[in-house]
Amino acid sequence: MRPGRIRLRQHLTIADVRHHRQALDVHVDTPGGRRERIRFAFDDESALSSQLTRLRRWMHLRTPLTYVAVGGSGALIDDRAWFEAAFEAPDLL
Repeated sequence: MRPGRIRLRQHLTIADVRHHRQALDVHVDTPGGRRERIRFAFDDESALSSQLTRLRRWMHLRTPLTYVAVGGSGALIDDRAWFEAAFEAPDLL
């Protein structure tokens, strides 16, 4: 399988989250002031519910996020939390 091009968008904040059947539409504000939509589709209702809760929490906290996508898959990531957790790890050199 040939790797696809990785798309990366940083410093996004969630403006709105909408639930449509088995999908979530996440409307994000970019650093340049634009609003964009990211759609996530789910086969599992419990996974959708869990992600909806997380996305709404990030929206209310105005958490800066990074969007990473390759091919037809993508993820919003709280990379600052991952970074901080990595530096708190006891095995970090």
